[in-house]
Amino acid sequence: MIISNGHLGIVYQSCNFRFTGRGTRRTHTLLPDGTVLTARSRAKLTSRVPEPGAAGVEGRLVSLGAPPRTAGESPAQWLPRALEHLGARPVSHPGNFRYVLAVGRTRAERSRIVIALKAEPYPKSIA
Repeated sequence: MIISNGHLGIVYQSCNFRFTGRGTRRTHTLLPDGTVLTARSRAKLTSRVPEPGAAGVEGRLVSLGAPPRTAGESPAQWLPRALEHLGARPVSHPGNFRYVLAVGRTRAERSRIVIALKAEPYPKSIA
C-alpha cells in the first residue's frame, strides 16, 4: 500500500451511491520507501502463535535495511527495534470515504433494502 492523496469517489457519486461518511480513523506506520506496514502485518509478527506470512513481513523489513533478529529474539521483541532503525514513523489517517449501494435485481427489491447508515452530502474536497 502506497501513501498518496485519496480520491473523492467521483465515480461512486456519478452512479448515485450513497455517501455515509468515513471509515475508521487509524494510525499507519510509514516505512522509508513510502509504503505502509499495516496493522495486520504487525500482528503477524507480534502474535504469540506463529502466523503464516510472518517471515515475509520480516523479510520485507530486513530488505529495507532493518537489522536481522538476534539469536533467541522473538519477532515481537525485534519489531520495535527494526522500525526504529528504519526510521519508520506513525501517520494519522482520517479513514477512507465510505459509499454504499442497495443491490437487487429489480427496483422493487432495491427499494426494500434498508441501509442503516445516514446519508451525508458528497465530499467535494479531501480536507
